[in-house]
Amino acid sequence: MKITLEALETLVAIDEEGSFAAAARRLHKVQSAVSYGVRQLEESLGLEIFDRSGHRALLTSAGTALLEEGRILLERAAHLERVAGAWKEGWEPRLSVVVDSVLPLHPVLAAVQQLDLDGAPTRIEVQMATLGGVQRRFQDSDADLMIVKEFVPGPGLAARGLAPVHMVLVAAKHHALAQCEVVADEALKSHRELLVYDSGAPRPTPSSHAVGGSLRFFLGDFGAKRQAMHAGLGYGWLPEAMIEDELADGSLVRLAWDGGARFAFTPQLVQRVDRPLGKAGQRFAELVVRSSLLPTRTAVA
Repeated sequence: MKITLEALETLVAIDEEGSFAAAARRLHKVQSAVSYGVRQLEESLGLEIFDRSGHRALLTSAGTALLEEGRILLERAAHLERVAGAWKEGWEPRLSVVVDSVLPLHPVLAAVQQLDLDGAPTRIEVQMATLGGVQRRFQDSDADLMIVKEFVPGPGLAARGLAPVHMVLVAAKHHALAQCEVVADEALKSHRELLVYDSGAPRPTPSSHAVGGSLRFFLGDFGAKRQAMHAGLGYGWLPEAMIEDELADGSLVRLAWDGGARFAFTPQLVQRVDRPLGKAGQRFAELVVRSSLLPTRTAVA
């Protein structure tokens, strides 16, 4: 390589100290070594870095540009050294998490934000999936953690429960079902049910809580399902935390279904037993567990 970090450090020292002699003192070198190093760099690049025609050597335009780029490279090298030191101390380079789109995102977002504030050197990747697709994505992508609604226990996996998520059966206020004081099973099944498809299934498949009518409309996530609900395309289950504002202003209405218009489930935070989490993973899991237990009005997008 024609340019070394040592050569760039020499240029920075000359620029900041104002002379070759002062730079040599800062670098604990003799002045002749500093001059020789600059000459070598100029010859290897085929550029004149300093104009020596005057009483004092001054950077040429090419030298100034080289110095600016060199500073960036030196900052990146220093950052890499700090990050490598952090990895040595137990921070992992990468943390991959798969999250079910039905779950409130505030615990995940709060955890990522706190790790940023802590200066964690770990790159955090969050992937979204739905239903059985969460565990399949977790396995296929070799992720470190998953936060999942429908967890299938297996060897090598350890799970802990998070705060319950409450689901409510709703429709838009102008939907015909919203006008009924009591919704019978037969009446409910005569209308279109909005469902989120399982991203791990080969074809759209109703979840275990689907009402079971013949009119179905599958969507990719719960954000799309909420939009379809507001458009009056049908009824369906939505996380209560996602639609607090709509329930409060009446734009979405809980349906008084005689089969039960509310249920709750306990999400699971799952990790691999044979691959202990590093500092970032441990901190992330701790923050998610803590944050999931706090009340929030943050909507899930």
